[in-house]
Amino acid sequence: MPNPHMANPRVPNPASRLRWLAPVLILGAVLTAFEPALEGGFVNWDDDKLIEQNASFRGFSPEHLRWMFTTNAGGHWQPLTWLSYAVDDALHRAGLWSLEAFGFHLTNVLLHTVSAVLVYFIARRLIRAASSGPSRDLRSLPLVAGAAVAALLFAVHPLRAESVAWVTERRDVLCMALLLGSTLCWLRGVAGGDAGAPVSSADGHASALVCERARRDAGPEAISLPWRLAALGLFVLALMAKASAMVLPAALLVMDAYPLRRWRDAQGRPRLRRLLLEKTPMWLAAAAAAGVAWAAQRGAGAAYTLAEYPLTLRLAQACRGLAFYVYKTVVPVGLGPLIQIPSHDELLGWTLWPTATLVALVGVAAWRGRRRHPWAAAGLAVYVLSLAPVLGFFQSGPQLVADRYSYLACLPLALIAGGGAARALGTGAGVPLTARAGATLLVGAAVLAGLHALTVRQTEHWLDSLSLWRQAIRACPTSSIAHVQYANELAHHALGLRDVEAMHIALDHYRYALSRNPKDVVAWHYLGRGLLLSEPDLKGLNEARDALHRAIALDPRRAEAFGDLADVYRKLALYEDGDAVAGARRALDVLREGVEANPQSVPLLSQLATMLTRNPDPSLRNAEEAVRWARQASALLSDENPEALLTLAEACAEAGRLEEAVAAARRAGELAERRSRLRLAAEAARRMELYTAGKTDHASP
Repeated sequence: MPNPHMANPRVPNPASRLRWLAPVLILGAVLTAFEPALEGGFVNWDDDKLIEQNASFRGFSPEHLRWMFTTNAGGHWQPLTWLSYAVDDALHRAGLWSLEAFGFHLTNVLLHTVSAVLVYFIARRLIRAASSGPSRDLRSLPLVAGAAVAALLFAVHPLRAESVAWVTERRDVLCMALLLGSTLCWLRGVAGGDAGAPVSSADGHASALVCERARRDAGPEAISLPWRLAALGLFVLALMAKASAMVLPAALLVMDAYPLRRWRDAQGRPRLRRLLLEKTPMWLAAAAAAGVAWAAQRGAGAAYTLAEYPLTLRLAQACRGLAFYVYKTVVPVGLGPLIQIPSHDELLGWTLWPTATLVALVGVAAWRGRRRHPWAAAGLAVYVLSLAPVLGFFQSGPQLVADRYSYLACLPLALIAGGGAARALGTGAGVPLTARAGATLLVGAAVLAGLHALTVRQTEHWLDSLSLWRQAIRACPTSSIAHVQYANELAHHALGLRDVEAMHIALDHYRYALSRNPKDVVAWHYLGRGLLLSEPDLKGLNEARDALHRAIALDPRRAEAFGDLADVYRKLALYEDGDAVAGARRALDVLREGVEANPQSVPLLSQLATMLTRNPDPSLRNAEEAVRWARQASALLSDENPEALLTLAEACAEAGRLEEAVAAARRAGELAERRSRLRLAAEAARRMELYTAGKTDHASP
């Protein structure tokens, strides 16, 4: 029967309007779901060190660019991500927004929105390529609706909150937008860019067969050079944002099998070798990125050796990971920033075997049903390929699984769901299209409304560090890292508000973390620091001393622990026998030990120099030694740090080098004024006036 919409072109096709309305609806859904992220700040989960306290990316000078393209800070080589941060910082400095974090969050949300729209256009092409029905009405409306479902399930899901609301994970959203752009370019280049396009002949069935044969006959050479180059260029840029993009050529090879059906020609001859060769530039770029990524992880000290993490544990982690992301896609509750690797006994416990059995059964079923249900085999293959780098075989970091790892890996699950929605709309024995559309719309709207609400709630957990780590403990109550991070924030708030009860709660979290992991050097250090700052009695000071000694024994490179231990010894001396000189002498010995172990630690060098300069007991002051340490600290910062220069100025004045003291104070004042640090500039001016008059200032440390 002729298609009425083709017979009379004046009759409007509702699918034609919907295909352009769908991206607008997707955009609105994504922006409303992640709008709370715009109110958030930086969190103490890498944001503080990599963004807030990092000046290395804040500019576009040759020095800044060199750093961005050579650094492995945070265990990643991501020059394009650093460039995007630099743009955000420049726009903030230009006055486009008053709050610094707002622009960083806005860029993340906008990049995720771009990815959502790209998923819609990719899903349309893949669903179209997979379909075989000859009727345009039964194909166009279902594929548009199915593509919209796929895009929304990907974009408006609580698992996406970590990648979008966490500024540090800019690499995820930037990489994904470029990766999807590369994929869309590749699909446009396959068989003229319209595999499975709707037919216009009245003989729909015959035309569908012709299109299917043409699609199979088109070889790799049918991919036009411009589209291939565009895909390659975007792929390389994606690798420069995050190395996880390396899975793309393998994923394209899977798509060649299904739904593009390019593995064999019309005579049934295999094309695998040619399909591999056409992606040669991508394979080479992916291999290079994999090598750089592994080197970056090892350089950051995050990669686990086989001795630290045996193969049996890695296999157990892989089984749990493969099941985890599917389960959380269906039941997206209890999500958090860190699901920590449990003890070896727990990881190999009784829950492993049911999980491993289920994973194996699903894999066998997908393989055996690959001809009858190729969509399941193809989707599962891309899912596993995307997760492969983070399943534990190349383990780095303490996480067993992470929400952010689902950002790329769960896209095939959304595409499968979108294809299912398209099929439900396109086929129905005797059921009118309007009824099928109504039922699909009702179910889809209910599911997406629920996911939208959960995504808003999950995004709100990322607004501040205290909320984030409170949720982390809910998601993984046994995580020692989550308890330490939560205690850090609680202690910070307790000190600001002088809340003794909150400080005691923080100390209890540190102690619980140590009961879970007695080798947690961070927990030992911060327990000692927390006790020191909580105005402890003699018992508390002794506990603080023991905790800090334990931290230093576990990691002598933890420079700040030496500084805290020095303060503990000074207080202990006053409690024990009131001998402040003995306590100060012991503190100086601790600081010297710390500097010997950490000669690059500017805070420790400055603390030692200050104590040698300001000590109220003349027998402990050593101005020449103070000058040496202060000069070393300032040199490490290229003599561009006003605080370090003021420390040097004070030491020089104490040593009688007044001209040097005045010069250092003047330079500190100039730097402080240039950076609008008015109080520091005023202090530098006061010091300069003091030293010009030939005076020094002995202040108690």
